[in-house]
Amino acid sequence: SIEFTETYLKVITALATLKQAQSKYLEAIELYDRALPIARENQGLHSQVWLANHVAAYAEILRKSGNVFKAKKLHSEALEYRTAAVEVGACTILELASSYTQLGCTLFGLGDFSKAFNFHKKALVARVEHLDFHHSLVSESLNYCADVLQSMGNGKDGIALGMHAANIRKTAFGTFHPAYAHALSVLGSCYHSIGRSYDALELLEECLDICEVAFSMSHANLIPNLMLYGSILRVTGNLHKSRSVYKRALTIHKKNFGDGNEKQRKGMEDQLL
Repeated sequence: SIEFTETYLKVITALATLKQAQSKYLEAIELYDRALPIARENQGLHSQVWLANHVAAYAEILRKSGNVFKAKKLHSEALEYRTAAVEVGACTILELASSYTQLGCTLFGLGDFSKAFNFHKKALVARVEHLDFHHSLVSESLNYCADVLQSMGNGKDGIALGMHAANIRKTAFGTFHPAYAHALSVLGSCYHSIGRSYDALELLEECLDICEVAFSMSHANLIPNLMLYGSILRVTGNLHKSRSVYKRALTIHKKNFGDGNEKQRKGMEDQLL
């Protein structure tokens, strides 16, 4: 029956969200491989935005698991649905900004930094226009813009945005929240990119102190922070600890992804040569 199918869809997507939060991406993908076809079949019972939310949720799981090419295709599809919905008043600009952000993160993962920055900037403009400047969603866009800027070799400008993002998140979430830790990591990467690695070191140590409490010891969210920390340690002369940090990151990667997410795995293996 339709009622049973709708309930089943809610259950497996909720379970997929839980598995994603636990960094059990392969299990989350298996669940959404079952869920998304059902959502497409039931599209006539719901709005375009409803389907866009399911498509984007699956795309985010794929992106975080390293399958950025498929994630890009699905996030582009979700953006089309939300854009069409905005034009008929069935979707808010803030919902559209979510698509800008998700696609920006995906393009960042593909190394297309210029396009990624443009999407994050569009999300930032939309959020600043409709929200208080100290809103957590504004800080999210500031954070991502800062991260892209340092990846494009413009860490100096990224620092200003990263500082704003960290201050907003510190007020909004407190100093023990993973969102604040992420802001510290991005700000640290900006400092590191312009040669201020000792300043970055303090930020990454604070970031990891938060993450060690907030996440399990083998959670995938630790990996990018450990990789950045290892890079900073190497530049500041602590080669032995740097190697140890990279080894831990690689161990966590293998536990979560196996042979998957090859780009991230290769980056760690190269540091251990």
